[in-house]
Amino acid sequence: STANAKKYAANYPEKVFYTEHENHQNKGQSASKNLGVKLCSGELVTFFDADDVWLPNFLEEQIHIFQTYPTVSMVCQASKYWYSWNHSGAPDKIIPVGSTQDAIHHPPQLLFDLYPLNQGAAPCPCGFIMRKEAFLHHGGFESTFRGMYDDQVLLVKFYLHEDVYISSRCDNWYRQREGSLVAEGNKGLRIFSERKRFLEW
Repeated sequence: STANAKKYAANYPEKVFYTEHENHQNKGQSASKNLGVKLCSGELVTFFDADDVWLPNFLEEQIHIFQTYPTVSMVCQASKYWYSWNHSGAPDKIIPVGSTQDAIHHPPQLLFDLYPLNQGAAPCPCGFIMRKEAFLHHGGFESTFRGMYDDQVLLVKFYLHEDVYISSRCDNWYRQREGSLVAEGNKGLRIFSERKRFLEW
């Protein structure tokens, strides 16, 4: 992975940057994402895994909302839970973020509307964009969450302190697969221990 990352950084020096934690430590994805955000120069931040998909108009649509509503610090949209990528026969599902659509939500309302404290679907990681300033102001991800619930910790910080816009559009596909961190975590008792740790946090 290191060799590949350095190769891309060398080939695309204005687009790809290589960095690492002290002594090449593995501090988990939360700490690594926080480091990446600190180094980036843009006003907006998002996270996009290699196996997910954005449709061509995703960024344009999201940025237009930020420009239209300058008090908003996060924009979320519906996501297509993408099962058909491997022709398994499982149907794809479009799941809207589970509160009022095409509207600004003031704190702390989404905390009471959305998972994990209520039944409304939370936004997928590939379906939201944030203002970098707000991300850093609230401390970003918590490094003690190295897998499950890491995104929920970040979302709760925005629900409690920032205006969030929920869009009814669906311009992102969130790939579902056996063996993923979430799929494995939902098996057995791990989901309960991780949820307990999140609620205590």
